[in-house]
Amino acid sequence: MHAALSSTRPVSPEEQQAITDLRLFSMVKKVITIIINRVALFNIGQFYHQLIVWSTLSFLIFFEYILMILFSPNNYM
Repeated sequence: MHAALSSTRPVSPEEQQAITDLRLFSMVKKVITIIINRVALFNIGQFYHQLIVWSTLSFLIFFEYILMILFSPNNYM
């Protein structure tokens, strides 16, 4: 995937930012999953486990978007 991405054409800054965001997103998801695994010592179902992970991620993405709107020099609104 990376070879095809880098060899065909130069990557624009927006695409590079999107790639970085995706890597950061997956890293944050792994960290949240590990934290929840450590905290949830009692047996909760897999469904509830995924629900907690994804709701936490959704909140973080929403929060990041709000910060991006508030502090960005560009107007997203």
